[in-house]
Amino acid sequence: MNKNASVRVCHITTVHNVFDVRIFYRECVTLAKNGYEVYLIGTYNKEIYTNGVRIIPLPERRGRLFRFFIKDWIALVKSFKVKAKIYHFHDPELIPMGIILKLFGKKVIYDVHENISLQIATKNWIPPSVRTVISQVLFIIEKVALRFFDHIIVAGKDIKEQTHFKPFRYKISLLRNLPVVDIDESIMKAKKFDKIRFIYTGGMTKDRGILEIVKAANKIESDKFELFLIGTFKSIAFENRVKFFIRGSNRIRYISQLPYKQMFKFISKCHVGLICFKRTANNVGALSGRNNKIYEYLQSGLAVIGSNFPEWKKFIVGNKIGLVVDPDKVDEIADAMLYFINNPEQLKTMERNAKDLSYKYIWRNEQKILLDIYKELLK
Repeated sequence: MNKNASVRVCHITTVHNVFDVRIFYRECVTLAKNGYEVYLIGTYNKEIYTNGVRIIPLPERRGRLFRFFIKDWIALVKSFKVKAKIYHFHDPELIPMGIILKLFGKKVIYDVHENISLQIATKNWIPPSVRTVISQVLFIIEKVALRFFDHIIVAGKDIKEQTHFKPFRYKISLLRNLPVVDIDESIMKAKKFDKIRFIYTGGMTKDRGILEIVKAANKIESDKFELFLIGTFKSIAFENRVKFFIRGSNRIRYISQLPYKQMFKFISKCHVGLICFKRTANNVGALSGRNNKIYEYLQSGLAVIGSNFPEWKKFIVGNKIGLVVDPDKVDEIADAMLYFINNPEQLKTMERNAKDLSYKYIWRNEQKILLDIYKELLK
């Protein structure tokens, strides 16, 4: 009998999709496979049991006011009803709920996906004039709250290096967003080079350099390439602007969304992954583990065109897996794409290097950190 079979644990999110890769596929499914009775409270239309995880639904109604003042408290009530031994929450707005659970004697884990203070600077729905104030308020709230929680999990090294995290490093663990899906070596032989296929997957936002990527593709006159964009837009205005530049092109394809495992199959047929993030404070530190994109590209044996931030350049150029560009310069992105189109042998070498490097960055190795945290909390 599995010794974890009677241990009920509960993950909570009011912001993320219940099938968020980090929350559902990496953490919840891993715990379920290791014998835990896993509940996930999150936005969905019905209660279901899938992949060993029981999803407890929250209302799908949209709106930040509803989320802040009603939905979060519905989540708290449902959390108490689960009667779990460990509660693991994923959104900074749930900090008050985490403290309440702790005050009732529960074991609580705070999972920090982003550098919150820096992330505020890219929130377009927050007026620029008050972003600094909000960032400072959140900093103070988080600083006070960290002392309450039994363990803090961070997705990137840059998060735990913040000054207010340092006093609690004894209970902080880095858990990187590494690929869950293992792509077999056979993909390297199966790739076709009739056309060079470039791909970007993830959020379709201005700070991810989507518009510059599309403009760069439009500058290339060669017909020996295709560009695929996979992800969802948060802004209708930005979506319309990007699609204006895509319109009429038979070399650029936009796909709104693919299931996680199906997306990997799609990526593995491509050759070059694009990660031309804009130079924001939050993006510069994304390679420290928070952003899973580059690791997914490596897993699928893709060369990379990335932003020329120092840490990114060291990783991409140093490992000979791709090229770096100024993300604001369309011509540089176009030249990098053209280099791979015109130099397929160099591309194949970088793809091989990427696949070889990928074996260092897989969830199968990383998951032990998560399991050890739970094991320690249950002692």
